[in-house]
Amino acid sequence: MSQPPKNDRVGKAIDRAFDQLDVRWDSTWVPHSRHRTRWIAWTGAGTAAAAAAVVALFIPWSGTLSNQQVSVNVPVAAAPSLPGSVTRTLHAFHASDYVVEGMVPVYASYPVVNPTAHSYSFMGSFRYDGVSGNQLSLVVNAASQTVTNGVLFASQSPVYSFRLKLGNPGQPVTVLHSQVITAAPTPSLLAGTWYQAGSSQINSFTASGPIVYATHEGYWTSISGQGNGLWQEPPQGSPRSETATIAGLPADPAHALLVEEASSGLSEGYVTDNAGQSWTRWDLPSVSFSNLISMNHRFWAVINGGLEESQSGSSWHSILSVNPNKWQVQDFAVNPAHPAMLVAALVPLAGNGIGPVLTTQNNGRTWQEIPNFPNLGVAPSDMAVLPNGNISALVGLTKPVLVEYHQSAQTWQIIPVPRQAMGVGTGELTAAPNGNLVYGAPGGNIYVWDQALSVWQVIDAPATAPLNAAPANPLEAIGDQEVMAGYQSGWYYFAFSSTPAPQ
Repeated sequence: MSQPPKNDRVGKAIDRAFDQLDVRWDSTWVPHSRHRTRWIAWTGAGTAAAAAAVVALFIPWSGTLSNQQVSVNVPVAAAPSLPGSVTRTLHAFHASDYVVEGMVPVYASYPVVNPTAHSYSFMGSFRYDGVSGNQLSLVVNAASQTVTNGVLFASQSPVYSFRLKLGNPGQPVTVLHSQVITAAPTPSLLAGTWYQAGSSQINSFTASGPIVYATHEGYWTSISGQGNGLWQEPPQGSPRSETATIAGLPADPAHALLVEEASSGLSEGYVTDNAGQSWTRWDLPSVSFSNLISMNHRFWAVINGGLEESQSGSSWHSILSVNPNKWQVQDFAVNPAHPAMLVAALVPLAGNGIGPVLTTQNNGRTWQEIPNFPNLGVAPSDMAVLPNGNISALVGLTKPVLVEYHQSAQTWQIIPVPRQAMGVGTGELTAAPNGNLVYGAPGGNIYVWDQALSVWQVIDAPATAPLNAAPANPLEAIGDQEVMAGYQSGWYYFAFSSTPAPQ
């Protein structure tokens, strides 16, 4: 682990930035923080099972995927026998010159046991309701063998999403709900100013009332008031670490959890109740640990594939258990207005398949499936719950998209996201307290989805960030008027201006 810069006084840098902005911490604002670790161990799967998963799962439109979502672009050896409802749907979509490219099981129930449906993928020429495409995915109910929903793609981008009702043979196909999906227009420039808070690349960040916590490689720091923050060594006895994650409790800012990841991929945690003056090792053994969220009086995280929560950071208990040899929580989110409401997406560890998206209203005592998640072939990589209960998720297709679940209508909407010419990958998603979404795109720019206006606005990457930078990570909305973003060149704050930027 390399030594941090000796002159990198985090406290002074952030104080200078806040002084320029005339920013003072508002103790009445209760933010939440989260940090995602992009690795997930193939627990119990082994090399052979992982290789089998690579061969088995075929989703032609899923571009760059994480190691949890494995995909290859080779047709299956033999086309599956098509149910009659599929051939009727293909006829309704004026299918021509098409080939069956694959079929994967869909698991839309919890506990995850048997497939509830199968997703068929086709390549060819398709047309419906004035919309044309060259890829079509259809979900077929496992019990009734009827098509329930699907998505039409053109050049790897979704262009038409639909739910179907099939009558008796010979009767026309009825579309119950559909959405024509158009490309994201050129976003307007969001006025504001970047301020650099530190020159080190940080792993995680949390603003807990008057205290700011951050980590750089395996080091950590805490800053409060006008104090000077220096990068600190990990607690004595912790594993040699290249990656550390930290989160403080907004309702008890001096209480924080620091998690140090060893080269083995396993992590150990340390808890402080005095802003880092002393640390105590948690009660867990070394575990696979990711996706740490803190809010109010609680921590949540994915531990050994399942979702767990803790009020202390020391002892943890499961609120969403899965078979650790087959499934894991890909991502989850907590409603900042009602923390007992969570959503979670499951993905398979071995073999092939598409897992369910689940929600709870009672902090995990019971879970329900959210129906009709768009058949995009990939699980959400980032999720956010808005204060009104609507759910947003980033889906890592070759051309990433947002999907939003509207509680009142109980429907999903697909929202294309803006792209930079050289951007590759999925990006990062977070939400502001007012419900606006903040998307850190591959290439370094940040885009804000204004919920009231249904438009994208762009924040150009800082001038000192590398050209065609990786997505901002970590990425946090600090209230409604600021964004914190980490780049290879350091970490920055963007303060929104009250007037529009010149075009």
